[in-house]
Amino acid sequence: MSAGSLRVGLVGCGEHGAGTLLPTLASLGRTPVAVCDRDREKARSAAELFRIPAAYDSTSAMFRSEDLDAVVLAGPPSMHVEALSLAADHCVHTFVEKPPAVSLHQVEWLAERFRDAGLVSMVGHNLRHSDAWIGLQALLMRPDFGSVISMSLSYTASGPRGGRWGLGILDALLLTHAIHALDLVSTCFVKLSLTHAVFHQLADGSAVLSLTLSAPGDRSAHVIVATGAPRFELNACLVTDAGRLIRVESARSLRYSTEADAQTGHPEGLRLEEQWIPRTLDGGFRAAGYARELHAFLAAVAGVREIGPSLDDEITVYRLFDEIRDFVDPQAGVTHINGGPRANRSPLGSPLRKPGDRNHVVQPVSGGPQ
Repeated sequence: MSAGSLRVGLVGCGEHGAGTLLPTLASLGRTPVAVCDRDREKARSAAELFRIPAAYDSTSAMFRSEDLDAVVLAGPPSMHVEALSLAADHCVHTFVEKPPAVSLHQVEWLAERFRDAGLVSMVGHNLRHSDAWIGLQALLMRPDFGSVISMSLSYTASGPRGGRWGLGILDALLLTHAIHALDLVSTCFVKLSLTHAVFHQLADGSAVLSLTLSAPGDRSAHVIVATGAPRFELNACLVTDAGRLIRVESARSLRYSTEADAQTGHPEGLRLEEQWIPRTLDGGFRAAGYARELHAFLAAVAGVREIGPSLDDEITVYRLFDEIRDFVDPQAGVTHINGGPRANRSPLGSPLRKPGDRNHVVQPVSGGPQ
């Protein structure tokens, strides 16, 4: 089966589904055969704009009526869980935007269903498919660059402020933004575990999460995820065991160290810096990774290539979420999504240090909820 002959459906005709994913599919020449949204007018509007034959307001009705090879999901996590389950029932390969679910238990259950059915699953982490991150991974494939021993990454965004999807502030931050940051870190290390976490909830509803992660071989990563910034920005700095320094700046450009040789015209051994920046006309869906990830998903469904991250891959990130919740005593309003508050938590909002809990610290912020 070729990617061009696939019958693809899309569920979720909101801002991201209709404003990003449908235009990206159209740019790849892969217009869906059907779209669905619980708001039927949104589905009809998207179908009319992109000349899609069928529009539905019921996901189950779309699966029953359309002979789909693949489906793209873009909505809240509760919708994703329901639609992923239906896709597994109907043996439909699935691309699901992040977050695919709310809890680790849900992700493990869905991953098992797709694995047992032999279906392709892909979670939408566009930043790992962006031009800058692809360039970073290409550098790390070079023998002279070695492997990453230390990494710092900052991920800031303007919102959301407060909770989201009926969840509290910490869980909203994890599922909206930390999910991206931890996915990117996971592309540079194996077997990550949490060693330290601090969560700040600010008076305006924004939040800051600071993490220290470790990996075998005394390797480490430091991550800051924050909301309340003027705009989205992603910056990273990586150091390798070959002494190379790589910087990702504003999720778009790369700076990296190299050593001079006879071909450079500089004295041998001199440390140099090179830079990659996107061309003037590069940008949009391709530079941000949306086109590359959807193309990869459709190629995988057609049997052309393997892809990631799958639902199985996403388990790593959700396990880290649980570790973070074990470290951080959430401030008021956080919903504990894995069966209620964990045992031995201190009273809400009070600083604590639990014996044997690896520097477990909570620091209420001046002016914020106490």
